[in-house]
Amino acid sequence: MTWAKKALQLAPTDLETLLLISLIHMDSRKFTVAMATLQRAIELGPDYGRAYYNLGTVYLKLGVVEQALENFQQAVKYDGDPNARHYAGYVHMILKDHDSARSSFREAIDAGHFPFIAMFYLGVLEKHEGNEQQARVFYDQCLESIDRQSVNGETDTNLLVHRAMALAGRGDKDEAIRNLQQVATGENHSGEVHYCMARAYAILGEKAQARACLQESFDHHDGPTEQEVALDPLLSNL
Repeated sequence: MTWAKKALQLAPTDLETLLLISLIHMDSRKFTVAMATLQRAIELGPDYGRAYYNLGTVYLKLGVVEQALENFQQAVKYDGDPNARHYAGYVHMILKDHDSARSSFREAIDAGHFPFIAMFYLGVLEKHEGNEQQARVFYDQCLESIDRQSVNGETDTNLLVHRAMALAGRGDKDEAIRNLQQVATGENHSGEVHYCMARAYAILGEKAQARACLQESFDHHDGPTEQEVALDPLLSNL
């Protein structure tokens, strides 16, 4: 932060420096200051997609879903981040607008932006609506996409934890738990990984394990907020 502020003194309108400062504030969970910094970046660069994406993330962490969606949509418009379509779809899910959610997820798949994430959420939507067979099709596609992205047979932690969620959604409890145990043997996981583990255990109905992973997610870098978790449809049974 010290060096970022010195850089901003030398170039007060540099968008990348403003974004960096906002990310440091987000990492420190100083969301109000992060929001103000991102809004300043957008004032200076109305087409700066990365600022919209991160502002959407801040609003989601604060539980303000309508503002989050608006900014994710702007991020999509201005190519702010490959994950913007996933987050837009996810917020549509929270708002129970399933048609718009499907549209966002399909756009993510068509764009080739981490398609396994969109396929997983499409499976969640179908399962929620009682379409078990179609849900399984999407979970199968998610697993195939993850396997294609694995390098030399090795699956990185982010892929592995999404694999566990898809397996859980498909009802393959034993294999899902093996994947989760494999993830747990690793070190220095981000809060996001623990959050995804909590989701997988919740889908499996393992509430105690889900709550334990959720607590870990709060205690680690890049984890969710309580407001964000309260909105999560995958954790509604907790």
